[in-house]
Amino acid sequence: MEQIHYINLILDLFCRSLGQKVSKDKTRIYFSRNVPWQLRRQICDEVGFQGTQELGKYLGVPLIHKRV
Repeated sequence: MEQIHYINLILDLFCRSLGQKVSKDKTRIYFSRNVPWQLRRQICDEVGFQGTQELGKYLGVPLIHKRV
């Protein structure tokens, strides 16, 4: 949780420096399967982003897949 706190501070500093804002509605966090669901919830609550099970596709190819 300490690390996510620092990531949040860095994102805030970056946004203030550029005069931009991260869209919390569009931003998702992808977690490794090794991260317990309680910790996932805590992290999402801390940064205000939603978790996701998949990252989607790029040029029609899934960004994460089990086999090539």
